[in-house]
Amino acid sequence: MKLDEAQKYIQDAARIAWKMSLQAPPMTFAVHQKGCDFNKDVHELWYESPKPLKGAGSVVETVVFPALFHGDKVMKNAIVILRK
Repeated sequence: MKLDEAQKYIQDAARIAWKMSLQAPPMTFAVHQKGCDFNKDVHELWYESPKPLKGAGSVVETVVFPALFHGDKVMKNAIVILRK
């Protein structure tokens, strides 16, 4: 990555973080740890992920992108890969 591309990326990331913090309540990223149970209300499957098991808890192996919350409301589900 070139220096000017890196500077633009950092500026854009800082601008997004600032806008998220100005919300009332602020927007936050949820950090779901590896090993938590799959929850369809908060998680979305990565296209290469195994499908969730019926009737049994499916375990998150990898979080590709965290969930975005505005207060208690899920704005964008976390993208996850389930354990095989």
